[in-house]
Amino acid sequence: LTVSPAISYALKIEGDKILQIWVSENIQTQLGYTSEEALLPDWWAGHIHPDDKKRAQANFLSLFETGTLDHQYRFLCKDGTVIWVQDQLRLVLDGSGKPKEVVGVWINITDRKRAEEALRESEQKHRSILESMDDAYYELDLKGNLVFFNEALISKTGYSREELMGMNYRQYISPETRKKVAKEFSEI
Repeated sequence: LTVSPAISYALKIEGDKILQIWVSENIQTQLGYTSEEALLPDWWAGHIHPDDKKRAQANFLSLFETGTLDHQYRFLCKDGTVIWVQDQLRLVLDGSGKPKEVVGVWINITDRKRAEEALRESEQKHRSILESMDDAYYELDLKGNLVFFNEALISKTGYSREELMGMNYRQYISPETRKKVAKEFSEI
């Protein structure tokens, strides 16, 4: 387990107390903390990024209703860096159906989060360029319905944004060109 990128852990439930009882040794290579440090009371809550703490703690409490939880939040490493973790948990019940322990894994998803953010920024930049063009621009789904269009299309067609959204391209092109466009669209 020390070379695994996933950090495994177990929590024991005693009445209204939740105690960290085990964490895999690879926590030191992944987050910089020793297993002993991670077993200290309130260690987890004390290292969640402040902006994510309330949400992460509320999500954790929902585990007792759902039995499983898969959530993401930022976490503070020992060296001060902030990473994103995916925390996957499962509630274990005793023979009488009462919560006995929680088992889970943390996975560092920082690279994936950075890639998602870069993609969002790139998409936003391209959308801004398309929105500001003087030429009409639109995107269609596979059925030919409008899913994105710029202001130029609105001004050139005379339809409102609400009228255009979801409209099929066949509704706003001239009957003379409808056949030709339909043929080309089918080929694409």
